[in-house]
Amino acid sequence: MNNSLIICLSCFIISIFITLILTPFIRSYCLNAAIIDRLNSRSQHKNPIVRTGGLGIFISFIITLAFAWSIKSFENIDSNQIIIITSTLIGSSIFFLIGLIDDLKNLSPFSRLTIQFFASSLVWAMGLKIEVINFLWINNFQIPVYLSFLITIFWITGITNAINWLDGLDGLAAGLVVISLTNTALIGISNELFYITIISSIICGSCLGFLHYNLYPAKILMGDGGSYFLGFTLSILSILSCQLPNNTISFHWSILIVLIPLVDMIYVIFKRLKNYKSPFFPDRSHLHHRILDKGYSHRNTVSIIHSLGILVAIIMNFIYYNQNIYNI
Repeated sequence: MNNSLIICLSCFIISIFITLILTPFIRSYCLNAAIIDRLNSRSQHKNPIVRTGGLGIFISFIITLAFAWSIKSFENIDSNQIIIITSTLIGSSIFFLIGLIDDLKNLSPFSRLTIQFFASSLVWAMGLKIEVINFLWINNFQIPVYLSFLITIFWITGITNAINWLDGLDGLAAGLVVISLTNTALIGISNELFYITIISSIICGSCLGFLHYNLYPAKILMGDGGSYFLGFTLSILSILSCQLPNNTISFHWSILIVLIPLVDMIYVIFKRLKNYKSPFFPDRSHLHHRILDKGYSHRNTVSIIHSLGILVAIIMNFIYYNQNIYNI
């Protein structure tokens, strides 16, 4: 166990430094190539800004994961877990590319969602699926195949877009992902699922390295490429970390891991539908917009939402450990 924790810490530190080194080069190149953010009525920046910072997060993840693999960090995992890691890598790459293409070419919402559903379906077919769940007092509920398919793809695309929608203020999305993945890393340690902890640690490190340039006032944005990558990996890790040895998923813990972006997404969708607007119609109904509109500053708004995320994480872990119910 001690060796595994050293590997996790090493991967965490390596990913921080790779992102710290890569991001300025990406920013410089994109500024010279005029690959910058499209300002609109909801933008919080007064001047155009580079929006491809997710490339640094993604490259850092790939390099550090390759390092972890090269030092045989995954030698004790079974064949099913190898398939899971492979599926996660393929799925996260597809989602990153969808977002990066959108950053460069501005895809329509329908095109993005169609490709996301296709990629989620591919991941489901490769074995990353929600099949048996515990939810509060419901135990070992077997989900029919067609429902497993629908729930899985809606969970993946839903959480992915929830993170994308929350990426409206400097440092907000990356910070929330760090908070959420700290939970998945701790659960991985508790259940001796060290491959979950390693992957979570790598992404946390990449996000922290990126935050050095993304905190207000941001020098670079992660863009859709970064938010889609982080949203996809968070959707997968929130499920895998709460999966018991018999493949049953403790779904209520998965929900708590992503509670803030999930609640924000549900609120926004229902409000837009109530106002007879498309769920994809951009407006200022997101949590961060509503806090800003109450007169809070950019920094304070981000701090409030991050504090809510930390509070949820503390409460979740307090209940989890004190009642010994990570093995629910």
